[in-house]
Amino acid sequence: MVLIRIRSRWLVAAGAVAALVGLVAAAAQLFFLPSFAAIERADTLQHIQRVTDALRDDLRELERQAADWAAWDDTYAFVTTRDPTYVTSNLPNATYADLRLNLFLLYDRTARLVYGRGFDLESGRQRGLPPSIDSHLTPQSPLLRHLTVDSSVAGLLLLPEGPMLVVSRPILTSERQGPIRGTLIWGRFLSRWEIRRLGELTQVDLSAAPASNGARLSPADLEVTHRGGIVRHVEPVDRHWIAAVAVVPDIYRQPGLLLRIVVERDIMAQGRRTVVYFLLSFAVAAALAAAISTMLFDKLTASRRAWLRSEHQYQTLVQIASPLAILTLDREGRVLSWNAAAERIFGWTAEEVAG
Repeated sequence: MVLIRIRSRWLVAAGAVAALVGLVAAAAQLFFLPSFAAIERADTLQHIQRVTDALRDDLRELERQAADWAAWDDTYAFVTTRDPTYVTSNLPNATYADLRLNLFLLYDRTARLVYGRGFDLESGRQRGLPPSIDSHLTPQSPLLRHLTVDSSVAGLLLLPEGPMLVVSRPILTSERQGPIRGTLIWGRFLSRWEIRRLGELTQVDLSAAPASNGARLSPADLEVTHRGGIVRHVEPVDRHWIAAVAVVPDIYRQPGLLLRIVVERDIMAQGRRTVVYFLLSFAVAAALAAAISTMLFDKLTASRRAWLRSEHQYQTLVQIASPLAILTLDREGRVLSWNAAAERIFGWTAEEVAG
């Protein structure tokens, strides 16, 4: 019977430990892991933010360089004179390679093409102009409408030949004064080589595709795009990988380019390991505490029983061996106990006086 009671206490302790560990595990799932997920999401957004920042830096640098060429007396004169010396002196293949240009266009103030050249950066050779570019260079195009000397258009142009960074500036004197004599337009394709360069620069696995190919934008996202902003989202791929996408608008403020990165879920993996280690530590500590408590309870119970036995034995010994009459009464004076000496002295047995 005693063994059964001991086993029952240990089973109860084990059940209590298991229930407590289960509650802590549930709390970890509800509170700890979501915190790690939030940190992971913020970290992944920072990765895609670096990519879009690098793309914007490229566009700003292209715009700065184009502004220097557009506000230059030599360019200002060439639009009118069309002196071939300007081209031979300033626009060899090395210039296109140094500026990483695929497109160089000069228009006069009537929106007529004065000079146009395409260039293949991979082969280092001249190429024809992209056939689809003409539809974006009408007199009503924002690329050819500069009403003030500080006017500028810079952004993304989505062509069938591929996405292109494009910059348009009014042609001015070297003092950046008018009247505006025409328009300078530069273009750089976001080729696979350029996308790979951006990925290496930001240390991510980067891919790019037209936003129309799979981009599902909510009305709120479209509103951001229409204001010229970049939409960014994070989407877990599986247990081990997480992706982030950024939708870059074109110069017309429509969804243009979809940039996507995929990174390992190191933060969530660390979070899961942390939770597991915490639960194991908590389970071991709880089990030790339960074992120690159960052992102390067993010892306390055994000590109590031994003390009761000793007290009973002592009382029995006193009752039998004492030469004095020992009796106990309740509050009403009724006899509760009556030892052997009392029987000898008073002549009544314990049975006779009880009660």
